[in-house]
Amino acid sequence: MPDRIDDFISALQDEIETVKKSKAGALDLQAGSLCTNLGQTWIYSFTAARLLNSEDETPAKLCVDGKNLDCSIVFCNGTHVQIAVGESLGQSIAAAQLTTNRAAVLVKLVEKLREAKSNRKIFQLADEVFAGRSKSIVKFGSRAKYKHEALNAPNPSQAEAIENSFCNSLAVIWGPPGTGKTRTIARAVEAHLEAGRRVLLVSHANAAVDAALEEIAVQLAKTYYAEGKIVRLGRPKDKRLETRCPLVLADSVMATRSAHLVEELEQLSIQVRPLDLHLKQCQAYKQAADKVRELEKEQQRPTQVAPYQQRLQQIHADIARAEAEIAYAHSNGSAPSLKEHLNDLKIFIGGRKRFASEIEEKLATHAASADQREQELAEANRIFDELMDATAISPNDVGGRIDKLSTQVNALNARIKELEKEIASGRQNVMSEARVVGTSLSKLFYTNALSDQSFDILILDEASMAPLPHLYYALSKVSLGATLVGDFKQLPPIVTAETPTARKWLGDNIFDQLDINSADKARQTALVSMLDTQYRMAPEIGMVASELFYGGMLQNAPSTNDLGLHDSIFGDRRIVIIDTSQVDPWCITPPSGSRLNIYSAGLAVKIAERLLREHTDISLGVATPYRPQAEFIARVIDGDGLGERATVNTVHSFQGGECSAIIFDCVDGKGSKKSLLDDNVNGPLNGHASDHVISSARIGHLDNIRAMRKSMADVILNVALTRARSLFVLIVNKHYFAGEMKDSILSRFIEALSSQALTIDARDIDESFAVRPLEEPQPTYAPSNTAHTPSNPNYAPVAYQGQLFDEKNFWSVFDRDLSAAQKKVSIVSPFLTSKRSLHFFDNFEDLTARGVKVAVYTRPPNEHSQDFMTKEAEVVIRQLENIGVVVLLRPKIHQKVVIIDDDICWEGSLNVLSHKDSLEQMRRLRGAAIASELRANLRLND
Repeated sequence: MPDRIDDFISALQDEIETVKKSKAGALDLQAGSLCTNLGQTWIYSFTAARLLNSEDETPAKLCVDGKNLDCSIVFCNGTHVQIAVGESLGQSIAAAQLTTNRAAVLVKLVEKLREAKSNRKIFQLADEVFAGRSKSIVKFGSRAKYKHEALNAPNPSQAEAIENSFCNSLAVIWGPPGTGKTRTIARAVEAHLEAGRRVLLVSHANAAVDAALEEIAVQLAKTYYAEGKIVRLGRPKDKRLETRCPLVLADSVMATRSAHLVEELEQLSIQVRPLDLHLKQCQAYKQAADKVRELEKEQQRPTQVAPYQQRLQQIHADIARAEAEIAYAHSNGSAPSLKEHLNDLKIFIGGRKRFASEIEEKLATHAASADQREQELAEANRIFDELMDATAISPNDVGGRIDKLSTQVNALNARIKELEKEIASGRQNVMSEARVVGTSLSKLFYTNALSDQSFDILILDEASMAPLPHLYYALSKVSLGATLVGDFKQLPPIVTAETPTARKWLGDNIFDQLDINSADKARQTALVSMLDTQYRMAPEIGMVASELFYGGMLQNAPSTNDLGLHDSIFGDRRIVIIDTSQVDPWCITPPSGSRLNIYSAGLAVKIAERLLREHTDISLGVATPYRPQAEFIARVIDGDGLGERATVNTVHSFQGGECSAIIFDCVDGKGSKKSLLDDNVNGPLNGHASDHVISSARIGHLDNIRAMRKSMADVILNVALTRARSLFVLIVNKHYFAGEMKDSILSRFIEALSSQALTIDARDIDESFAVRPLEEPQPTYAPSNTAHTPSNPNYAPVAYQGQLFDEKNFWSVFDRDLSAAQKKVSIVSPFLTSKRSLHFFDNFEDLTARGVKVAVYTRPPNEHSQDFMTKEAEVVIRQLENIGVVVLLRPKIHQKVVIIDDDICWEGSLNVLSHKDSLEQMRRLRGAAIASELRANLRLND
């Protein structure tokens, strides 16, 4: 049997080292508000300055007003973050800083695995699960028992999955999105409970735990829930679970079971507070009286000033006599024989002066000390008088009052400690007596609440995201069976380390381990029960998901026909494609190696804002494969005041969730190299995995023993598509992907969507999300002939509003922006030519003369393709520097961007300082958020 624990520890250590080296800085938070208080835990919600994709339960430090507090991440979704702290910080927090410590969680798991390694018996079921071995755990003829109403009966596939979980030591419930996984889990849990089994419910995410526990509580409302036997370990994601099912919280169960203890504790706490306050006042009063007496005694002590003053007078007299003797000798023409005597006198005078200086310093110090004692005495008398008035006690009686109050307070505090201990013991009893415990995988090993407890059945939800070491440890708590619920067509765990060991044991999930990672393999495996009917998505969306990702096996429930969104522009279409081919926007590749497409981001923002304003009751998500793109969109939407209604993030953060409408921005276009959406790519993208939605590649498993990196394109597309209930909007450069990835999963995805979709040319969408109207007339574009006109008769395409410029009409508008610069101009132009650069020398000289900082980012001259171009670039660089322009050389830079006063941004395909006559495009955008994101992604630090 392989020693998986050593492999897990090795992989975790690789990941720990990588996390520590990343050195992520503190994240600025703002607009904090108290969500809820659970016992000694206060949960606050914040808006973050950038996306935070941190695992639930990750420990962290929260800095508020210079004070550092231990805290943990309850959950994060885009720029919305919930933090749990151990003390109240008031109802609101204006600003804070958060520093996460993911490494601490992994270190704790390494410790737990090492401790458990000495007792291999507890991993017997874990080894059987990882080997894919299953056996019957029921007597012949036994069936799962659970309640349901006739109108709410499980469908045949759900009933089969419940039986699979109930009867077998290893069961896999393959639950595509919207197929009723949570309700199936609840009924399976009831069946296990009816058979006398204790259940441990876990997931990688708090949201999944909360959803499952709520469904279980509803299913068992009159029995186990009412008895406080269904318990949540850890903090719920939001107040929904606390409000609807309060008895799943240990504190709520305790409040019910130990109401008399809690009531007595509250009464004693109220009683002791004023006594303790009065005691502290009396103690301070006594201290003030003692201080006054001490300072008065100090003043009455005889001083040592007089002797010092007398000595100083004598020293000055000695100096005067010696100086007079020297003067007399000089006036009478001193003989050579007196020379030595005169030198002795000078030495004597120097010594006496130093002595005098020391005495004067001591006298000054003494005077300062006397002044300080006077001030201290005055302050002590002030405090003494205030406390005497406040306590209404004479100084002679305060000692007796302190003794009396101390006796009372000590007695009350002793009883309070007894009650707290009794309640804490009761809280532990609540946990040990629970028949169902739900918690996150991290909480399971990061606390000791369940360290000495065991269970019969483990149910894992969202199995695809569960890291293998976390699952292996969780299985050590279980003896009889495990049910793995999830979808191998969803995203795997995130791993940042690049070592083969980390990729294999942290990047793969349990479906990879069991070799159940395709529809065909799942069909042929007896372990698997598929939930085959989806209730979440409009039929058109569900049909595409079924055909592309689920082997045609996923059916639409009749109720999905009622799902949809009647829109003034999109009509009743459930799928919309916004095609950017005719604009063909340039895609920026930041130094991180990720992606940023300003044009498609603008479309996403504009569509999101219009949908939110027209449909006030919908939930909306904007998803993208790339972190910089998501952060850019999130900042603009937050700036427009719609951040509370829209979730913007990378695709993986949407897993397990759903929205009325999803906008999926593919991002890639001209300027991209490898894409996360290209399933034919076997290598990693440039840059670090954390800049993308997930690592773009993972080590292959089982028969693929080569270090082949697997594309996640199909999983990314599936997650994005299946989050949408009523509307899915795809923003894509169809022409780019058709040329670059014609045989890719994305091309098949677009083709499948197109048969059901309304396709609109991006030029027909008003993209003025961050553009201020210009005075001069701007070019417009008529709707493309290739666009499919919506069936809605109210549809009226909006002409393009002048944000896009070509090589002809760009220069006049750009010149005006440049001439109006007040503080700073940053120009990214990979190449330089004398002819084009000369056009700007007068502008640059004028700007630098007015104190405007001008910086040019360009390639080193030796990166130009021909010798004459190299020499020309060298000449231009010298000329620019001579007129005060800062020239910064950036190897292999290819972006074309201008940022003026961190407000006006020009971006596109035109080299501002080298353009000749080629056909190009530039876009003009405005906004501090846009400028900030461009600077951050391009690392423009001039």
